[in-house]
Amino acid sequence: MKLIRDNLIIDNKIQDPKFECNPIKPQASSLDSNDIQWSTTDEQVVDKSTFWGYARSIKCIEDAQEGLANILQDESNADASHIVYAYRFTDSESLQITTGNSDSGEIGASKHLLNQLVLQNASALVVVLRKFGGVHLGKKRWRLYTDHAKSAINQLAKT
Repeated sequence: MKLIRDNLIIDNKIQDPKFECNPIKPQASSLDSNDIQWSTTDEQVVDKSTFWGYARSIKCIEDAQEGLANILQDESNADASHIVYAYRFTDSESLQITTGNSDSGEIGASKHLLNQLVLQNASALVVVLRKFGGVHLGKKRWRLYTDHAKSAINQLAKT
């Protein structure tokens, strides 16, 4: 299992101090072979780095855990250097909004994803992956993370 900074995934659990997490059930290695409905973005190459993204609706932390586990286990994502994610959902009973995010070494990147979830009032998990191509992109990378998050969330809203 890959290790992600901030909210860590260790032993099939998202380690987040806000939650008592249940173990993630291993899923099939392909995102297409399970029951989770994903919206995806096309890969985009900028200065040798490749970006792509996913989004799915969620209702609870377990949905976010399961979705993130699917992303991490999918072989097509194995070469990603950074797996940045954010999630947001409203508890149906308490109406409390819960959020979480991880930068995966791209300090500050996940706030751009979380901002898109807030702007679109989405209850979703959004994940943007980057395969580092050897060229530092500077501030340009924030636009790329934002664009892929926005596109994935917009596609999700249409389904």
